[in-house]
Amino acid sequence: MLIKKISTDLKKYWEYITFAATSELKTEVAGSFLGWIWWILDPLFFMFVYTFVVRFVFKSGGEDFPIFVFIGLTAWNFFYSTVNSSVQIIVSFRAIISKVYLPKYILILVRMYKNLIKMGISFLLVFVLMYFFKVEYSWKLIYILPVIIVQIITTISISILVAHIGVFVADSVNIMNVILRFLFYVSGVLYSVADNIPNPYKTIMYHIDPNSVIIEAYREVILYHHLPNLFYLFYWFVIGITTGIYFVSLMYKYENTYVKVVQRG
Repeated sequence: MLIKKISTDLKKYWEYITFAATSELKTEVAGSFLGWIWWILDPLFFMFVYTFVVRFVFKSGGEDFPIFVFIGLTAWNFFYSTVNSSVQIIVSFRAIISKVYLPKYILILVRMYKNLIKMGISFLLVFVLMYFFKVEYSWKLIYILPVIIVQIITTISISILVAHIGVFVADSVNIMNVILRFLFYVSGVLYSVADNIPNPYKTIMYHIDPNSVIIEAYREVILYHHLPNLFYLFYWFVIGITTGIYFVSLMYKYENTYVKVVQRG
């Protein structure tokens, strides 16, 4: 019954999701001189900064370190942007949800769709960087698709949870900023979890942090032409699906409560 309701709502609001996401993208670049080029320059600049610090200050990192970091930043930015924007998304759309019925997770899907387009552009740049850094193109690049699917599923699940909490917890934005800052440094954005974190802590990381698995999987496929760790990808696929369905049911259950709470706020 719940799955059918979710499927019906996705079909009903898919046109709205695509229209709203593309509208937000156009709005972002409307007042910018460089426009959508900033979506490429932003992670590119961070790549240069982190590469300089690691290679020239700490005398570490290999020849492929710039693209190594860029892959981590690309995966992280998708997760961070989606989750961070979801914390207060229901509150920020109080004027709409108070007048028109809209499943609240649809608002999150709009942000995810927008960030997915940005991530796609960044990954296109990754493929360009592979040429300049003389990284071979392998047929194993097709394994990027299941990694992306797992990342989408886990990210939407976490985003729905934080959106639900954000309605009732006033300090949720500040709390989430601290958590995301912590996750940035422990998820392997700037280093390899497999090579730098010993067991049993590495195993614990793989079981509690999907980003550490996903970022490493992207690098295995793109840089090293290895198969990703299919066990942990499947593990997070199952976790993401089950928790995602539960959190969506939670949103359906509290739909009227959300409206009352944000109106009082």
